[in-house]
Amino acid sequence: MCVICTRRHLSAPNDPVHNSLRVNPKEQAVITALVTEIISGEPYQYYPLGEYVVRALGACGGCPTFKYTRIEITGTLERLAAGEPVDDIVSGYRGRVSHAAIREAAQLMTTQFLNTLPALEPA
Repeated sequence: MCVICTRRHLSAPNDPVHNSLRVNPKEQAVITALVTEIISGEPYQYYPLGEYVVRALGACGGCPTFKYTRIEITGTLERLAAGEPVDDIVSGYRGRVSHAAIREAAQLMTTQFLNTLPALEPA
């Protein structure tokens, strides 16, 4: 559990939020190398979790966000869980988050959730 944003998320090498070098084997497949891009003349550094979902350095305490935004995926997933249509969510973000990005966020969270379930033991 992250003490900064009260969520559990991946611990990546050289992660300034968690100051940790430990990577769980289940997380290994998701984490890739730190990427640095220059956006509007400024460096933008992130760990890609997918094509649209990243953990950007200095953004939202390291919580997963949609790439090039400060929009945390958790808020979007909460809106989906509340029954809000994807078209309304995309419209609300004024096109900064696409349908494909929302699908990817849902898939990433589902996969991570399923990977963290403990094995069932017979009673």
